Amino acid sequence: MELLNKSQPPVLITNIEVMQLLAERVAERKEEEQKQIEELDRKEAEEEAVEAAMLLASGNYDNTINNNNNNDDGDNNNDSADREEEKKKKQKEKKKKKLLASRKNSKLRHRNWIEENVLEYLKSTPCANTDYNQLPTLIKKLKGKTKDGGFGLTSAESLQILNYMPTESVDIHIMVDDLQSRIVPEERQEELLNTIREYLIIPPQEEEAVDETMEEEDNPKHDDNDDNTMDVEEGIVGAL
Repeated sequence: MELLNKSQPPVLITNIEVMQLLAERVAERKEEEQKQIEELDRKEAEEEAVEAAMLLASGNYDNTINNNNNNDDGDNNNDSADREEEKKKKQKEKKKKKLLASRKNSKLRHRNWIEENVLEYLKSTPCANTDYNQLPTLIKKLKGKTKDGGFGLTSAESLQILNYMPTESVDIHIMVDDLQSRIVPEERQEELLNTIREYLIIPPQEEEAVDETMEEEDNPKHDDNDDNTMDVEEGIVGAL
């Protein structure tokens, strides 16, 4: 099994590679969409600038300022300005919705939907916590010959390991055929698990949880109820 090559893709592709490719494609589409929205905003700003220049040239701009300073009509002018501003916002949102609607109605909308949802699913799987750039090294260790320090796994077995990144002994027994006779002694099986763990990127939340668990194990909480129970037992023994 080799890493994905755009010119000649391999038969076996890991979920990590699929996730990497989909992430790039989705990011490119979102970047293009953002550029289109920014272009709309730029055109709207230009239109507003032209409109303001025309008002200024015709003298209506000064009249509008004077009207705003008029106490009798001040509230009406403010309401009118607010309505105008609200109208512009609605027009702006309408253009953006039209842009998004054109994307949804494109010929490739079904493909885009599938790619985005597959990407979200893969992000929730164990392979999402693996460093893509470290894949070649991990594959080499998994498929390497036993005498060279590898584990002698097949391409299919390596694919399973990379997709699920198991950390428990029961998991590798399911993924590797005849594990007990191929990877011996049992210390080597634990070494395989440790190798997999080395390439896992633990999220900050999980890392904090692990640290708290280890701290609790090192410093177990003292329970006053245990002391009370011992006192009661000692009292009963003394009474007997």
